[in-house]
Amino acid sequence: MSTVILHITNDYCGSSVYKSLFSELDKSGIEQIVYTAVRSNNLIGRNAVSFQNPSSTLFYRNILNVWDRWFYFMKIRKIYLDVLKCVNPGSLNLIHAHTWFSDGGVAYYMHRNYKFPFHVTVRSTDLFVFYTYFSFLRGFGRMILLAAESVMFVSPALLLHFKSLVGEDFYKHISNKVQIVPNGVDEFWLNNRIRHKNSLSDPIKALFVGKFIKRKNVVAVVKAVRLARQNGQRIELFLVGGGGSEHSRILNMISGLSYIKYVGRVSDLEEMKLVYRSADFLIMPSESETFGLVYIEALLQGCPVICLKEDGIDGLFEFKVGSVAKNSSAEAIYSAINELIVNYNRLKINLEVIALKHNWKTIGSMVLRIYGI
Repeated sequence: MSTVILHITNDYCGSSVYKSLFSELDKSGIEQIVYTAVRSNNLIGRNAVSFQNPSSTLFYRNILNVWDRWFYFMKIRKIYLDVLKCVNPGSLNLIHAHTWFSDGGVAYYMHRNYKFPFHVTVRSTDLFVFYTYFSFLRGFGRMILLAAESVMFVSPALLLHFKSLVGEDFYKHISNKVQIVPNGVDEFWLNNRIRHKNSLSDPIKALFVGKFIKRKNVVAVVKAVRLARQNGQRIELFLVGGGGSEHSRILNMISGLSYIKYVGRVSDLEEMKLVYRSADFLIMPSESETFGLVYIEALLQGCPVICLKEDGIDGLFEFKVGSVAKNSSAEAIYSAINELIVNYNRLKINLEVIALKHNWKTIGSMVLRIYGI
C-alpha cells in the first residue's frame, strides 16, 4: 500500500521550489496530496505538477480574502475545514507543513484531532513577519514545533536567526529534530556548471540579480561600487532584474554613471548563463533571505558571491565561496568587495559538492529519510 502524504503549501503558487520537490518525491512512487489555499482564480494552475502517480492530486482552493491576513486563527480554521472537504483523513500517513505558521497551524489542528505525524519547514516570513511582529502567536508557534516530528530549515543562516529569536531555552527542546534541507536548482545549472576563472577581468565586472526592494540593499550595493571607484578600483556593476519599490530610486541613482548598467529582467536560461559567466562575482547582500537560488546558480557558473553575514548562504559550505559583508552598509559591502578581489585567485570552490547538495534528487532522498520512508 502506497504511503500518502498531505503537503500544505500556503505559498505554492509563489515559488517553483515546491513543484521541483514534489516532482522529485513523485519518482519514489508515494502518493502526494498537495493543498494550497489561494486568493484569486488567476493563481489556479500555476506551477502545476504532472504526477507520475495517478493517485496524486493538487488542490487549488480559492477560499481566502483580504481579511484572512489579519485574523490568523480564523484563517487557519477556514483552511483546516476546507482541507477536510478535499481529503479523507483516514487515507493519510503524514503531513508536511511547508511554512511554520500559515501551514503549520493547519497541520497542528490535523495532528491534534486525528493524531497524524507532521513535519514543518520554517521560512523567512515565519521568522521576520509572524514571529517578530505577531507576538501573540509565539506561544502557539512553539506548540506547533513541539508537536512536529521534524523542523526543517533551508539554510544554517536561517537557523541562526531562529535560535536568536526563540532563545536557547526553547531551542534545546526541539534541537534533536532540527534538519537543514537546502533548496535545489534547475538541472540546467547542474548540467552546465563551470569552474571560476583564476583572474579578474579588467575592468572588474560585478553583478546584482534580483528585485529592487529594500531588503535586497541595492542602494548600498550601488554606493559600495561608487566607493570602490573613488578608491581607484576599475569596476563595473551590472544590475539584472528590477521592479519593486526601489526601482525608480535605483534608476535615478545610476543615471549618468557609465560604470553601472541596468540590464533589466533576463528570463532565458541560456542568456542568464552568459550573464553569470561574464561576471567576476555576484553581490547579493540580501537581508531576511529564506535561501536565494541565484547564489547557487552563480556559483555553478563560475561566479563567486558576496552575501551578508549570517544571511543567505553564509555557513552553507565548509569552503569559501566568496566573501561576507558584516552588515548592509555601503562601507561593509565595499570591504567585502576588496576582500574578494584580494583573495580571488585563492578560492577553492568545490563545484561537485555544490551540485550534489543542490540536486533535487539528493534533496528528495533527504526529505524521504526525514519522513521515515
